[in-house]
Amino acid sequence: MSISFLEVCRQRSGDSAVQCQKALREAAIQLALSAFGDTREDYVSCDELGVDRETLRSALTSQSLMRQALSELSPLRLCTSYDERFAWSLVLDASEAAASAAIVALELQPSGRFWECVAECLLRNEPSLAHIQQVDFNDERDDVFCASSDNRAELAILGTRLAHLANDGSSLTAFVEAAIAKGFDFDD
Repeated sequence: MSISFLEVCRQRSGDSAVQCQKALREAAIQLALSAFGDTREDYVSCDELGVDRETLRSALTSQSLMRQALSELSPLRLCTSYDERFAWSLVLDASEAAASAAIVALELQPSGRFWECVAECLLRNEPSLAHIQQVDFNDERDDVFCASSDNRAELAILGTRLAHLANDGSSLTAFVEAAIAKGFDFDD
């Protein structure tokens, strides 16, 4: 949903330019609050928040970048961890991966354990992921992959790489075959 200055002024026909600017500012705050998941009806203006337009613009840009990054993780989700030891979890319901047919074609099971093996292989062998230090894998449920860490950014980087493989069966097949040829075991 986008609100243009013209639309706001049309809704408030007869208002002065200053009143239209205030209405636009309030609409932007409402949009920002809804983007951050706040659905309060009693929003406040930028002035009342002590926020200037540049700060609001920056917040909206950050939110847009965050949404873009989260869409790059699909079908994985980055969320607050259920594990008390960590702040963040990267979760994948193994049945939601588009590449499940490719996994079966490799005579493997599309399970949480399979995706844990993929993540471990990535962390050990991909130079772009070598800096990731502490990720804990939780395999309490066979059908769900879960990696936890206190470092959200590192999980997002791992998640982006996993999402690419989860969404592209041919890339996943090539990855698994190359890993097996190097001696990696995808025990499930």
